[in-house]
Amino acid sequence: NKSERDFDAGMKTLEEEYFKYNTKLAVSCIVYDANKNKLEDNKEVTEALVDFKPGTMAVISGSNTFSEKARQFLIEKGYLKDCICALA
Repeated sequence: NKSERDFDAGMKTLEEEYFKYNTKLAVSCIVYDANKNKLEDNKEVTEALVDFKPGTMAVISGSNTFSEKARQFLIEKGYLKDCICALA
């Protein structure tokens, strides 16, 4: 997302779910302009990404441009297409 304010709507709910499942759930909210930058150049993204293992699922939320770039980035990092979910 381009602004931290973009996370305001669901942040409380996301935090509650994270604390409920914190041993099984990793959550990263990253401010990112998909039109100007590459995901692999963003240190927050590369540090937050865990290696794919069976049972791992990635959930992406953002603009269509971001979602498509993130999906491709995850596939390049070894994630299976069926294990990536993009929320609109």
